[in-house]
Amino acid sequence: MVTKADQLLLAALVAALTSAVVTLAVEWLAKPTLEARKERILAKHRARANVKRCLGRTREMVYILLGPWPHTKAMQATPLHVRTLYRKRIAATLGEISVCADDLLAAVVDALPHLSLREREILLPFAGYLRAVADTAEPDENFSLLAEKIDLLTQWYERPRWQRRKSLTINPHPASRTRPAD
Repeated sequence: MVTKADQLLLAALVAALTSAVVTLAVEWLAKPTLEARKERILAKHRARANVKRCLGRTREMVYILLGPWPHTKAMQATPLHVRTLYRKRIAATLGEISVCADDLLAAVVDALPHLSLREREILLPFAGYLRAVADTAEPDENFSLLAEKIDLLTQWYERPRWQRRKSLTINPHPASRTRPAD
């Protein structure tokens, strides 16, 4: 005859066995899938964050280019050695922008599996445009158009994906660069 104590012991044993089976099943079957999914999600976020970081760095470099233009009256009144140093600094910054453009292109290529078609259509040509501007620009150019473009692109990319306007257009033609009026 089974006593009440034996029934409680049997119920505790069944509960412990069920708990162990469920725990091991989750550990062996579900956890590897969840871990792999977690790594994919983290890789996606890292890749997108890297693109965002490269855009931010490029934006900083472009803002360094904005300043007094060497052919304006105010800049022409400055001593020649100051203008020469200014041109050298602008040339060095253009070199850094060229490196930023390469970094941006590498980050976009790395993030391609995680980017939408629209993001690819905008970011890849912009990286090429940025490199072309950095390689062909002169220190006395007006970089305000480039600053506008990088601002638009950075603001667009920083928005959540579902809030981005589809109407963003960035004209990547180097012929659109202009010099400031005297």
